[in-house]
Amino acid sequence: MKRPIVTLNLPEYKIQQLHKKGYIFCEDVDIETIRSVAGITIEEWKKLTVNTNTITALDLCQIESDNSHIVSFSQAFDELLGQGIPVKSITEICGLAGTGKTQICLQLSISVQIPICFGGLAGHSVYIATNFSLTPHRLSEIAKGCIQHCHLVANKYNSFEMMESIKEFTEISIMNGVHCQHINNFVKLLASVPLLKKLLSNNSKIRLIVIDNISQVVKSTKLEYFERIKILYTYFSDLQKLAHIYNFAIVLTNNLTTKINNKENSFVPCFGDSFAHRNNNRILLKRKSENHFSATSFKCVLNSETTINFQIVQNGIRDIR
Repeated sequence: MKRPIVTLNLPEYKIQQLHKKGYIFCEDVDIETIRSVAGITIEEWKKLTVNTNTITALDLCQIESDNSHIVSFSQAFDELLGQGIPVKSITEICGLAGTGKTQICLQLSISVQIPICFGGLAGHSVYIATNFSLTPHRLSEIAKGCIQHCHLVANKYNSFEMMESIKEFTEISIMNGVHCQHINNFVKLLASVPLLKKLLSNNSKIRLIVIDNISQVVKSTKLEYFERIKILYTYFSDLQKLAHIYNFAIVLTNNLTTKINNKENSFVPCFGDSFAHRNNNRILLKRKSENHFSATSFKCVLNSETTINFQIVQNGIRDIR
């Protein structure tokens, strides 16, 4: 049985180029096309097209349960998605301005670096800011709060391993663990995938990529709506392929827009349901008072729709006591 080209782990644009050449199945592609269009060697093509063995649903369930998670320092927020933000998945955080989207992203960029003995991933993060939302001073405040919390836990359990690990877990090491990139237009965002691939190959510690804010950068393009969705879908498909290879989580923020109908107007996430289908998890944030917020998981692989409350304080994201 021949294998369709669309099943290959190749960028969407390369698959389209092969289709334009008239190729539907892997077995029909000639050597010259493999080199010129696919851009890989014959050996790499053979590895890519080898028939993969099937696995059971139980195996998939075990793989999913074994995936790591990034905590937010709010147990209620983490339980929305099971145990926190899962790696290898795309989590979309939506909300109006001032509902805490960026604050959660900053917290996650710090939390991903927590030492393994504390239940963290001891990783790094890449923060792609499209509206200059990354504030070093605020990042420093959250880092100090994270360090303080880890010291309290180490003292509580009187753990030598914990005491030793937090000696190197400092504000300087945390700030060095957040790799920042400012992108102000749609073209630069699309070009970030090959750049990220190079960065990931040089830094095996990266466990989180944040895009804050996706709607902000898409506004800079004059493409038609469906063309935007198609390109975004391809972009995040390619990014998630990298997430499965390099074992990191993808978190993006999205604004709300007004949906007009005959009865009443309502606020909905930008790009509609078509874009929502590409993401694994979707959380909607609302502001309840000055420091208190709510989060609703409208889409989650593990849990049903749930709403929780949390607060944003100087030290970062915390439960309401």
